[in-house]
Amino acid sequence: MVPRTADQGDRRPPRDRQPANEQLYKEAQTKNLEGRSTMSKDELRRAVGR
Repeated sequence: MVPRTADQGDRRPPRDRQPANEQLYKEAQTKNLEGRSTMSKDELRRAVGR
């Protein structure tokens, strides 16, 4: 797989700068977001506003 660059539409930060799933879950928990336990990492990231 060839890495995508920003001009190719990938707007996410590099993997080493992305929050871990556990971090996202904890943030969702503090915001009391419903359904967080079944959300994927991308869904959690969108839900907490990252």
